[in-house]
Amino acid sequence: MKLLKKYFWFLLVAVFALSLRAPCLRQRPMQADEAVQAFKFGQLLEKNEYRYDPANYHGPALNYFTLIPAWLTGCKSFARLDEAVVRIVPVFFGVLLVLLPLLIVDCIGKRAALFAALLCAVSAAMVFYSRYYIHEMLLVFSSLALIVSGYKFFATRKIFWAAAAGASAGLMYAAKETCIIAFVSMLASFYIVRFLSSRHAHSFFKISPPRRVEPFHFLIAIGTALLISAAFYSSFFRHPSVFLDSFGSFRNYLLRSADDPFNIHAWYYYLQLLFFPKVGGFYLMSESAIILLAVCGCILCLFKKDWTYANKPFIQFLCLYTIFVTIIYSLIPYKTPWCILNFLAGFILLAGFAASEVFDILSKKIGRFAAALLFSVFFICICGQSIALNFKYDADPANPYVYAPTSKEIYLLSEKVEKIASAYPDGHNMFIEVVCSQDHWPIPWYLRKFTNVSYWKQPDHFVKPAPVIIVSSDLEADTLKILSQQSVPGSQNIYVSLFDKKYIELRPAFYIAGLVQKDLYEKIAQPAK
Repeated sequence: MKLLKKYFWFLLVAVFALSLRAPCLRQRPMQADEAVQAFKFGQLLEKNEYRYDPANYHGPALNYFTLIPAWLTGCKSFARLDEAVVRIVPVFFGVLLVLLPLLIVDCIGKRAALFAALLCAVSAAMVFYSRYYIHEMLLVFSSLALIVSGYKFFATRKIFWAAAAGASAGLMYAAKETCIIAFVSMLASFYIVRFLSSRHAHSFFKISPPRRVEPFHFLIAIGTALLISAAFYSSFFRHPSVFLDSFGSFRNYLLRSADDPFNIHAWYYYLQLLFFPKVGGFYLMSESAIILLAVCGCILCLFKKDWTYANKPFIQFLCLYTIFVTIIYSLIPYKTPWCILNFLAGFILLAGFAASEVFDILSKKIGRFAAALLFSVFFICICGQSIALNFKYDADPANPYVYAPTSKEIYLLSEKVEKIASAYPDGHNMFIEVVCSQDHWPIPWYLRKFTNVSYWKQPDHFVKPAPVIIVSSDLEADTLKILSQQSVPGSQNIYVSLFDKKYIELRPAFYIAGLVQKDLYEKIAQPAK
């Protein structure tokens, strides 16, 4: 009962975070990257094996964690998967991320930790990508877990926290190869703060009395990190050599970051997402309020002399780490919007610290009341914007956090093809041909129940005409020409449009058409008797 009373507000914030992340997980169409990850997981689910491919995929940890909800829901095949089963994994780690400040209450103060947890819970970007089946939330959680467990180790010198730090580092590497950015930033920040602390006769962390760091502690941490990462990459030691192959992912990432024009953006791309996102002509304050508070935290870190609760070296470390990660990600030309989470997590902790310090600086009741009122207005605005971006504009290209979003018209595709299959003798074994000049994802996700689907970049003369053909608008004329050449009078069906309108939008400015044999279409078009 005492524990419940002590941590009641943190648990309440966690429940609030879950209430923003868990509902309506099936509502937003699967984005192409999500569908690719789900397909990769489907192979693991059906074959009980994962072979890591450093050329095209990130780490395997996300896929292995997804086995848990799949087993709990009795899902045993890719065809039976749905969006909620896979997306609940980032939801879980998103809620755990909200709870992490609880472990450093002794370092930054209970009020600062609670503010940070609340900001993390309501942040529009944090909520959005907690509902996104990609690796980023797992990476961000494990990165912050490494910082927290590292602090706990230096404060206590307990073997448990050394192992926890190692496990966090191993999980980072098993999640995504970009963890190297966080590792470099942590090491640089650690040694800079250690140097500053030694010059001013302060211990690196507030410990009394300090205990010596034994080499055994580092062996525990490094050994745990290697064990965790090797277990994931080697499919739990069934393919030991794959762990060594995984180090080639760093080279692949560097090459991809230089020659992928679609994902190349200016250095200020992430800053625009944080400070100047705009929807429908209105600028949002969903993250800018957090960043401004974090900047105040950095300023306090430099000039504040009297520290009541927070551990100054830890705040300095956090400030440097967040700045380093922000700079490195901004300088890399290859950019995707979910990468902002890697430094937004640090900004949120700094914002929580700053909000708490403001209350200490304002000693008079009227000043604290004014600050509380201002924070409440900020919170209500951020909460409203978070709900709008995650539930109303979740697939709208105007949403700053969506990236090459799948149109909700994709549901027409699965609905129509399912109806055709119900009238076809072979059912879900019906042959379907997909011809797309661009990336065809996430179409395989929406045709996952069909066992006989072929995918082509160009129409092929030698492919037998399928009962249903999905074709990108730019290849429709060529496809129809080939179909007319292949037709034999009296034996070949005429093709008609699968959709009520000629094209549906797959992604912004990319359209697809559906062709179905006329006699098959007429079977589903006939009214039920």
